[in-house]
Amino acid sequence: MRRPTAPAGSARRAARARPILHLMSVVKINVLTVPAEQREALEKRFAARAGAVESSDGFEWFELLRPLEGTDDYLVYTRWRT
Repeated sequence: MRRPTAPAGSARRAARARPILHLMSVVKINVLTVPAEQREALEKRFAARAGAVESSDGFEWFELLRPLEGTDDYLVYTRWRT
């Protein structure tokens, strides 16, 4: 049984020098400051447009994160394939 051979000389060095590609996602986070009296309208708008972004090329994930207690800032989290 023959053993596989490693590339010789410069071919071996070139094989080691090749970059390793890592697939990564790009995350976009937008901050929306929404007064308490407008939150319900904002959430209804986002619910009504569900599916609009999901069909875009590269889309992976979306979340609308509600404000922490005592704040008015929603976070819009969107993840895209690179």
